[in-house]
Amino acid sequence: MDTESQLADNSSKNNSRAWFTGNVLLLGLVSFFADVSGEMMTPVLPLFIAALPGGSSVIVGLVGGLGDAVANIVKVFSGYLADRTGRRKELIAIGYGIPFFAKLGIGLSNRWEQVLVLKPTERLGKGIRGAPRDSLLADSIPFEMRGQAFGFHRMMDTAGAIVGSFLALGILVLFFDFVNDEIGILQIIIIFSAFISLAAVIPILFLSEDKTAYLKEEKSRSSLVQNLRKLPKD
Repeated sequence: MDTESQLADNSSKNNSRAWFTGNVLLLGLVSFFADVSGEMMTPVLPLFIAALPGGSSVIVGLVGGLGDAVANIVKVFSGYLADRTGRRKELIAIGYGIPFFAKLGIGLSNRWEQVLVLKPTERLGKGIRGAPRDSLLADSIPFEMRGQAFGFHRMMDTAGAIVGSFLALGILVLFFDFVNDEIGILQIIIIFSAFISLAAVIPILFLSEDKTAYLKEEKSRSSLVQNLRKLPKD
């Protein structure tokens, strides 16, 4: 192989890896730990609520529905706030930090009313972090390689969900003989998941972003109300 061909081959290899930036790896790790934590708590939370005094299937549905409503409504405003302020990294950190305190509170709850407040608070974090995280991820790689970057991110997300499910099962098996009541073992799983969610915040500290260029572009855009008016009526 001549020198020119070798250089072209090396350039092609480098370009094929151009999507795998530091931010892509870090945000992948963030989602991995967040989903390990999330999938540890999600399967056991309905059992935990039902085991609390006054808990029932209706309360389980109310808690889940209210939590999802909060997350989906907040997404609109967090995305707009990220565009206007350029503080995407800070919003991502807040969005992944809130679940730690909320999950810890849920694990220590002894009434379903407490979970009714804390679960939507936990989902508030999801609503805050989603849009700025995806925006920062998209800006971290060339446009034509975003599919690869987002594919890796979703892979890490799914891997975390699988690990979280098995980890919850492992804790259940390990502590089954030591904990005599159902609520106690479910609390252990939820509290453990809270501390794993804290691990998701650490990679965020090392994210990088060019705020100056981003703010210059975004501040020229229209207001939130104007943006909403531009949405298709369908």
